[in-house]
Amino acid sequence: MTLTQQLKNEINNNYKDSLFTIKDFLNLGKYDTIKRLLIRFEKENYINRVIDGVYHKPKYSKLTNELVPINPNDLANKIADMYSWKIAPTGNFALNLIGLSEQVPTNYEYLSTGPYRSYHYGNKTIKFNNTRSNEINDLDDDIILIINAIKAIGKENINEKIINKIRKYIEVNKCQDILNQTSKITNWVYEVIKEVCSYDQIS
Repeated sequence: MTLTQQLKNEINNNYKDSLFTIKDFLNLGKYDTIKRLLIRFEKENYINRVIDGVYHKPKYSKLTNELVPINPNDLANKIADMYSWKIAPTGNFALNLIGLSEQVPTNYEYLSTGPYRSYHYGNKTIKFNNTRSNEINDLDDDIILIINAIKAIGKENINEKIINKIRKYIEVNKCQDILNQTSKITNWVYEVIKEVCSYDQIS
């Protein structure tokens, strides 16, 4: 089987509904060879280039026969994977994920261990803001999301309604672990987390 056919089979079998980069196929051949084949596949309309270095297999809606758009969060995570960054949602996007905002974001913002960068996809903007690596490397992803959402709300806007909404996002049995992991973060944020975790089950 030729490398061309191997690569097409890999895309069809494992990446039919997901994004991919050159990095995903280095087990099949050299970087420059895979890059050249992906560029050729794009020219043949076999795949689409979403942004530089990130591709997907076109998928069309059965109802409208239009190309199904890429989820910006999936794209952000694939960019991070391509450059080996760790990222964490922040700002209004973090609020949306936790359920504190129903507004569909136009800006998808992330803290990142990589450099400051912005990408545009359709009418969406994906922003990566560099942060100290220990701010997102030392904590679980869901805990980082909670912290970033609390920071996005702001200390002066925290109230019982907000506390209850955050509480719905957290499983009671995870509260003690969350308290343990966040004991050294910014004091006011930790106080909010303590209030969120003030169930009867938590000592």
